[in-house]
Amino acid sequence: MNKYEKMEAECLRDREISKVLIDEYLIYYCAEREDLESKFAKKMSRFNHIAEMMPEGWAGWLLSQYVAFQLFKKGGYAQKYLFDPSFPYRNQEDLNFIKKYIKYPWKFCFCFIEDSPAPNFFNMLDSFTDDTYLVYSPSIENITNSHPVTQYFMLMQYNGSCWETYGTIVDFQGITISDILFYARQLDPSVNDLKDIPELIERDPIPFAMLHAGSMVPLIYEKDFLLIFSRMEFVLDSFIPEDHAEQFTIEKKKHLYRLSLKGMEGFPHFAAIYYNKNKQSMMLTAMTLEGFDELADYIEHIGYELPYEALERVTPNMLHLTENILGYSISFFPYEKHFESSEKKSGIPDEDNLNRFLDQCIQDINAGREPDIDGYAAQYGIDTETARNLVSGLLNRLNNLFN
Repeated sequence: MNKYEKMEAECLRDREISKVLIDEYLIYYCAEREDLESKFAKKMSRFNHIAEMMPEGWAGWLLSQYVAFQLFKKGGYAQKYLFDPSFPYRNQEDLNFIKKYIKYPWKFCFCFIEDSPAPNFFNMLDSFTDDTYLVYSPSIENITNSHPVTQYFMLMQYNGSCWETYGTIVDFQGITISDILFYARQLDPSVNDLKDIPELIERDPIPFAMLHAGSMVPLIYEKDFLLIFSRMEFVLDSFIPEDHAEQFTIEKKKHLYRLSLKGMEGFPHFAAIYYNKNKQSMMLTAMTLEGFDELADYIEHIGYELPYEALERVTPNMLHLTENILGYSISFFPYEKHFESSEKKSGIPDEDNLNRFLDQCIQDINAGREPDIDGYAAQYGIDTETARNLVSGLLNRLNNLFN
């Protein structure tokens, strides 16, 4: 028996204990003693519209996972019960099991696969830290054999040899690390960078569990270009827009300028700089990585240093998903609205309308409906051929995932 076979045997034994001790006893004991079901319902009340979209029984699975996390997270209820003489446990094996997971607290984690050293075992990298985990999971084995995944969200526990999973494993086909950072900042504006996210999840994993609603939508490409919205805003003095007319098409609305990068001003890149003369602030915006990089290279080439810590990125699916989960609209390109009339005259769709078009199509696809591509294209001022190509590419990627 090699080391992986020994670890698998340990994991399978843990699962036998867990099924009886946790699934059939501690979940119910803790939920009743700590009134966790009503606390869970209160947390879920702002997300009832998401729960209604999910498969039957999903909220119940999430409740079980939530209670298990409250039991075995760092400083969780299991630690309190261990020193409570009135707490009933069946035998020494149960007690040792509980002690093990007090020593090794459970955690929710976003991570992705680096490699698989043996069947059902995966070396996984934490999406926000440098931590790596050796994870045992037959479920992940099945998922990887079914379709590509950008990352996973799951509840994990360390058994002393490797990590195991508990409850639902969410596999995302089109959510990126920058998407989760964007979402985390909507939940808590004090989040500065990736390293702040694990603590936010530890405090309350429920909002992150809601991302399950968008897990099946893949990344959207136009030809070889990934559609991902980028913006970076910063103060920039001594900038004269008119000096850059050779490289940019320049428009002005009062004190606000838009400089559209020639050759990348249209779909899919929409690479543009917005400069507020009164505030001496600049925002770089684009809908592709290549478009943003061209803008950044130009600004650095003319002698300015960019604050990359201010860079925000989000995919169309995640922007729509965030709005849907949190219940409010987000204007990712806030200055674009000042130039909408010129877009309509030129026939070029603005970024917001393109996002609305994609949002509408994604909603239809998620609901199992065929998108009214021509109707939405006309509604949002998008060239029909461009609209059809976008949705065709999206559907092709979905078909590739599940065929």
